[in-house]
Amino acid sequence: MWKTYNLTDPNLKNSSGDIEIKFDVGLNTFTIQDMMPGDIVYLLFYDSGTWEPVMIGITGSYTYNNSDRIVTKLKIHPYSEIE
Repeated sequence: MWKTYNLTDPNLKNSSGDIEIKFDVGLNTFTIQDMMPGDIVYLLFYDSGTWEPVMIGITGSYTYNNSDRIVTKLKIHPYSEIE
């Protein structure tokens, strides 16, 4: 199943202005594309309950693929406002 999120959707922003996506079911594989290198993506794992940061590299994309750790939420705090 494929799902795309529009990161300019104001309904995805939390009270701090970060983009926060809660997955209906936890994910163990996903791809983030078209980000700016240096943007920070935070992953909330089912087994830890703490946000873990990942920095987007030079390609502007990030792929998570780990069958042992389930991601329940994703938070993006971009360096610049997404327009």
